[in-house]
Amino acid sequence: MKRAGLNLQLRFQIGILLVLGIVVLMMVMLWNRQQTSQREVVGIARQSTHALLSEQMRAGGEAHVRQLADALANPLYYFDLDAIGILTRSALRAPDVDYVLVYDQAHAAAAQQILGDEADDARMWQRSLERAQAEAAANPTDAFAWFNLGNSLTAQGRYADAASAFDQARVIGLPWRMLWYQFEPFRAYYEAGRHDELLALADSVIATAGNIEETYYWRGRALQATGDSDAARAAYQRAVELNSNYVEPQQALAELGG
Repeated sequence: MKRAGLNLQLRFQIGILLVLGIVVLMMVMLWNRQQTSQREVVGIARQSTHALLSEQMRAGGEAHVRQLADALANPLYYFDLDAIGILTRSALRAPDVDYVLVYDQAHAAAAQQILGDEADDARMWQRSLERAQAEAAANPTDAFAWFNLGNSLTAQGRYADAASAFDQARVIGLPWRMLWYQFEPFRAYYEAGRHDELLALADSVIATAGNIEETYYWRGRALQATGDSDAARAAYQRAVELNSNYVEPQQALAELGG
């Protein structure tokens, strides 16, 4: 009788443990699902933010062009050169405006001829470089001027000079979210062979935002360049987890053998 009671008690305890185990397993599964859903939501939100900002910039540019076109209608009709000059000079003071070319659709081909090599990317980056150099010289404490200089130099393949310009911008001080969306410094440091600094930079961004796939990609490039293939592979895999459409880390993983 006593043995039967002990067996019953043992079965009861085993049953309780099984129930607790099932509950814990369900809680772990729910937690994992919640974490996965959260990462997906963050990724979608980030992509949406990128798209929204791009659309806002494009819409803002188009609105600015329409406003300028409307404002120029009468001065052009009356050939009021003073008014045209005032309006175009005002437009040139807007951020990221290099030049203003006024023409109608009938003269689109002529406008293209006027632009000439100005429509070429190489010429565009050269003008951007010259502007950034002038701005940095005029105000050496302007971090954005140095950052723009780094961007232009990177686009021209002058990576060592670009890295130096980015150094200056970072010393002066950039907004803490700047490198969430601007990745030219990563490329400049990598191509300039400054892999340890690239790794430190990537880690500093990850510390404030761990869901940016480009940061993990460049972290992987730095690690691969320093011979740590396993850690590089993990970084690339994390980049792909954050954005399955991101081609560069997928190619890097293929080069490492998956």
